[in-house]
Amino acid sequence: NSRPSQSDGLIESRAMPTQETTSPPTPLVVLRLHEQLYALPAHLVREVACIPELTSIPDLPRWIAGCMNHRGAIIPVMDLNRRLGNHIRPLEITDHIVVFEYHEDILGLIINEVVGILDPPAQPMDSLPAYAGIQHDDQKAIHHVAQISDDFVLVLNPEVLIKESSFDVTAPHEHAETRDIFPSATQSERTLLKERARSIKTAPIIEETDHHIPLAVVVLNQAHFGIDLHAVRECAEVTTVAPIPCCPEFVIGAMNLHGD
Repeated sequence: NSRPSQSDGLIESRAMPTQETTSPPTPLVVLRLHEQLYALPAHLVREVACIPELTSIPDLPRWIAGCMNHRGAIIPVMDLNRRLGNHIRPLEITDHIVVFEYHEDILGLIINEVVGILDPPAQPMDSLPAYAGIQHDDQKAIHHVAQISDDFVLVLNPEVLIKESSFDVTAPHEHAETRDIFPSATQSERTLLKERARSIKTAPIIEETDHHIPLAVVVLNQAHFGIDLHAVRECAEVTTVAPIPCCPEFVIGAMNLHGD
């Protein structure tokens, strides 16, 4: 599958006709699910993890794959592919779950991978054709559409997704069958899924404070570094670098990024 590079061009955004376009842009976490790119506001995303073992809950919407223990709280996990009415494909142990929070409610979304972080433009957004507004606003899973070069990114509506995933995990569910979420998994793969579930359940929790700093975490030589997310414009692939004389040793040169 071909994926767009975040350095391919500027981002254009197109909103549903009923959406206001005066609010300031917020960085987006871009997600890949099969051949399509989706996005969530970066400040809502709490964590991205490899998909763990999930517990199937009967009598729930078909797009709820199950639930998991996330840092001591039981949260629902949505199969985004099913929710959007796409072609149903089996889940793979290489899939990931992005956990996001909206108004104190938490939801996990099954995706293939995280592509990167993008910063939308500040200019007003144009309207989509009228047929894009067939659903009522409170039913739209897609909030608006952003464009990267020739590729479209569907920005998800977190309020709708949270609303459609609410359920009481302690309520009785009698006379219903559970389903095997990973029917073709081998014994070693099931062991791996269980280990992931234990890890995402028992990993240390950072104490709550009044001073949160969103970070873009990068890896260099197996070490992790954090950069203030508000200072990050985008993640880009290194292209041709022109060396510059008389620079410090750690400056390898200059590259062209969107004409700069």
